[in-house]
Amino acid sequence: MGMRGHLRQITPAQLQDFQRSPKTVKDAVRGKSRTNMAKMMATFERLKPVADRARAMNLDPSEQEKVRNEILKELAAAGGGFHDGPDENGLNLEKSWHVLHYLLTGKAEDAPPPLGNAILGGHEIGGDLGYGPARFLVPDEVREVAAALATISKDDLAARFDLAIFTGRMRWEAEVTLRRFAPSLRFDPIVGMQDVTALKPAPEGLLKIAAAAGGRKMWYIGDTVDDARCARSAAVPFIGIASPGSPRRGELAALFRTENAVAVLDDINQLESVLV
Repeated sequence: MGMRGHLRQITPAQLQDFQRSPKTVKDAVRGKSRTNMAKMMATFERLKPVADRARAMNLDPSEQEKVRNEILKELAAAGGGFHDGPDENGLNLEKSWHVLHYLLTGKAEDAPPPLGNAILGGHEIGGDLGYGPARFLVPDEVREVAAALATISKDDLAARFDLAIFTGRMRWEAEVTLRRFAPSLRFDPIVGMQDVTALKPAPEGLLKIAAAAGGRKMWYIGDTVDDARCARSAAVPFIGIASPGSPRRGELAALFRTENAVAVLDDINQLESVLV
């Protein structure tokens, strides 16, 4: 549930092609699915014990990545995968796009360039992809964003709060996103699925972060019910983000309150009013 972000590098010639034929933008971002879900799920069930054994062996990160890549390769072959879609020039931000935008600009919605262009800026192109059309930056705007990002120190952003992550994905996936897009930010620790024996909503990962915090005040911010239940189990105050744009916003907000959220916000731009 929630909005996911994807960035993609394109050439000026590709941009001209999209402008001539905006309908092609959707396939370029999402790919054209030719997935055989039944076959993919059967393959997943066959490979799951392999993944479980690999986790239990405490392999080093490079070996973990090899195992993961082999599993994904088999799943893609079984299910048909995608073609003509995101490739090595793409960066999948998942749900981290919103916190990155907020840390860069101090706002949850559109913000002035150049930093406002890093995530939410640009010019709309193509049809609705679920939460509006894709957006693009022209080369001069990309250069302005890059120059602005280069001036930001991690100390500027981390002066007020220490940042940590508990993700239901592999730790290296979060590290790749942060390294490529926000190298100036420090998240410590980053707890991933390989660091726990039970995934969210179990609180194990959050308890690891609490132990590292040494008794300092903590908040856990999330946008799923599993996040809220994880925080409740760990006795960590939870702040829920329930976007007004979500089709099930009311239901999600009610579930957050059931799980004893200390606040339910429309967007992360309201976070300061809760934390200060």
